[in-house]
Amino acid sequence: MYNFNKEDQKRAGIRELLTALKEYVLDKNFPKTVAFRVMIFIFVLIAVIILYFISQQSFNFRSVETEKKQEVNNPVLQETIFNLGGTVQEIDKNSFILEATIPWINEDGQLTQKVAKRKVNITSATKIARLTLVSQGEKKGKTPIETPINFSDIKVGDYVEVISKIDISQVPEFEAMQIRFLPENL
Repeated sequence: MYNFNKEDQKRAGIRELLTALKEYVLDKNFPKTVAFRVMIFIFVLIAVIILYFISQQSFNFRSVETEKKQEVNNPVLQETIFNLGGTVQEIDKNSFILEATIPWINEDGQLTQKVAKRKVNITSATKIARLTLVSQGEKKGKTPIETPINFSDIKVGDYVEVISKIDISQVPEFEAMQIRFLPENL
């Protein structure tokens, strides 16, 4: 292999340098040497690119994992609640008592649930429906379908979802805009 250092290049004229370069290129091992060096360069470049993408994916995974941990440790509770789910305890002519499960943050800052009784008033504008899960044929999963029912169809012990126009997180009595009778397997 030819060795060109700076002192040799300074001493040699341009013609001598071109002659030496021509001899090096015409050498029988030159194509093998260049091909080998190009292949090594391509492999190193591919390895660097792969390592870069792997490090980016693991970094993104760690950041998502950290975000999920922060969500669990710092629960956020909506200040307003417009719907409650619970069991019907008593039924009157135009109302019923709902034993509702209400999301709550306790003294330790942990998300928990509390059970509270609420009086739900029914008006002529209240929509009442039975929610049924209907299979979608070949598709896996089911679609909920609402079927209108009467207030008289609701019985003590039924699990219902009640929706209101106002914040019902703290009020003991409210008017229902919509009531959904929920199936047990939901």
